[in-house]
Amino acid sequence: MLQFKILIWAILLNIVLESVRYLLGTSFPTFVIISITISIIASFIDVPSGIKSGNLIYCSPLLIGEAVKNKILKLHRGTLFDYYYVLNRRTGYSERKRQVFKGYIDGLLNVIEKYETTPQNAIKIKVTSYIFNAITAQKNGSSQSEN
Repeated sequence: MLQFKILIWAILLNIVLESVRYLLGTSFPTFVIISITISIIASFIDVPSGIKSGNLIYCSPLLIGEAVKNKILKLHRGTLFDYYYVLNRRTGYSERKRQVFKGYIDGLLNVIEKYETTPQNAIKIKVTSYIFNAITAQKNGSSQSEN
């Protein structure tokens, strides 16, 4: 139901923005307004449907994993959907940054717990670069791959 409300509000917002753009006679392209709106609301629709279908798995409230395919578990940071529900907007930037990093670590610990009994090299874990960059990976004993 929340996804439907967000979709309706997004459509209404686009109608209003397009009307203002038309009335002011600006040449700002409509597709830019629509693209920005879609990129914002997509996570509010895609993540819940991905979880429901089993294509996405929450490792923690801020760490999402794709279902294991070809012995590869791909981990991604939470989306705008997750941050909206998990982070307290009243806390400062440093505290929210700490909460996000803690969410990543909690998720990694949950992945370790889930797969610690599987044979070594049974799955490969790939973490997107926006969670750990090359320097952070090296400090933690991980390596960066080209794939």
